[in-house]
Amino acid sequence: MTEISFPEPRIGPEWARRRIGAFRDTAAFERFAAVYREAMDGLPEPEELRTVDTSYGAVRVYRFGAGDGVPLVLMPGRQRREEHRA
Repeated sequence: MTEISFPEPRIGPEWARRRIGAFRDTAAFERFAAVYREAMDGLPEPEELRTVDTSYGAVRVYRFGAGDGVPLVLMPGRQRREEHRA
């Protein structure tokens, strides 16, 4: 299995203020990382691994297999925060 690492995880309220994806705290990031690693364990070994810098930060890119097939790109979703009313 490929070693899974995460480029610059965004943890804490300072990232949330910038209006880009962030994890509320370290525990939230660790829950995400555990599920991510579990999902990656079910995939074949990637042929290529890259980190691409974007205006939103670094993005990890994996290429599986080779050939002339149509590429599949998975885009991350966005979780809506529920407002809690007192």
